Amino acid sequence: MKNANAVLSMLWKAGVAVKNWSYDYHLLDQVEIPCRIISIGNLTVGGTGKTPVTEFLYRHLVERFPRIAIVSRNYKAMIRTVARVDLHHPNAALFFGDEPTWLAQRCPRAQVFVGPRKYETAVYAYEQFRPDLILVDDGFQHRALRRNLDIVLWDATSESETLLPGGRLREDFSSLDRADWIVLTKANWTSPERLNEWRAKFQGHRLVEMNFHLQVPLQVPPQVPQQMPPQTTLSPDRPLAAFAGLARPDLFRSQLEKSLGRSLDRFFPYPDHFDYPVTVLKELTEWLGKNPAGEIFTTEKDAVKLSNWTVENKRVHVVPLTLEGGQGTAEFLAELNHVVF
Repeated sequence: MKNANAVLSMLWKAGVAVKNWSYDYHLLDQVEIPCRIISIGNLTVGGTGKTPVTEFLYRHLVERFPRIAIVSRNYKAMIRTVARVDLHHPNAALFFGDEPTWLAQRCPRAQVFVGPRKYETAVYAYEQFRPDLILVDDGFQHRALRRNLDIVLWDATSESETLLPGGRLREDFSSLDRADWIVLTKANWTSPERLNEWRAKFQGHRLVEMNFHLQVPLQVPPQVPQQMPPQTTLSPDRPLAAFAGLARPDLFRSQLEKSLGRSLDRFFPYPDHFDYPVTVLKELTEWLGKNPAGEIFTTEKDAVKLSNWTVENKRVHVVPLTLEGGQGTAEFLAELNHVVF
């Protein structure tokens, strides 16, 4: 199996190289849209924090660019065509996708568009909205769309990666030569030794570090702010559980436990973009029933698909995630202002 994966990885690498060579030498055309475009992407198949970094950039730029469009993919969404995310839809997260819906909630002055191909979605967004700026969530490999700035994220908690299908790399590290900036995410969630290893790995590239923070004490879902105060005191003997459908749910668990200062009594990990069928909600509800003094926590990404269930269960709390610029942030934002403005 290991030899088979090695052969398949070599074939994958060759295919990616041919595609990139075709764009580098203009054998494949790029779509050019008459507005500024920033791509936020990565080298791996997921879990680096592209969506919260997209929101971070939106908040930095929105005062200067009141008409911002965000382009995302309708991954595991019901809709398969290009569309604008409508938060009034009764099942927005299932219909448009969890991450686009989360972005629409967190970036209220932007218009979020989804579709199967980034360049088609960007063209549609421009035709429908005439934005001054388009942020492309997960756009690094989608070279059919010309952009003004390529930002590539790398998870600082990652170990060494190998190419698909045996590993998680979409492209090898040489592709970073196309990137204008590398963002080392979750810099505060890894060891100093590993952080220094990645700093050395990316030496020669423009590098910025971002720290991620889970906000504990926790807030209840924003739909029902009157049901509990925004901060909750947790007694040491209170049963605690959590669930998450992420690329790396184990990382959410470890950071939540660190923030709480204690271990969880139960953790329910699910695959990324999990749809939460009735059987799973029943299992979570049963845990709450067996633990009448217990509390259960989840991520904002999961909560967008479970708004009705979280409202009904007042002991379910959403853990907000915030970003803080670390080393290199001043230079990064100055470059961003120079390119965009």
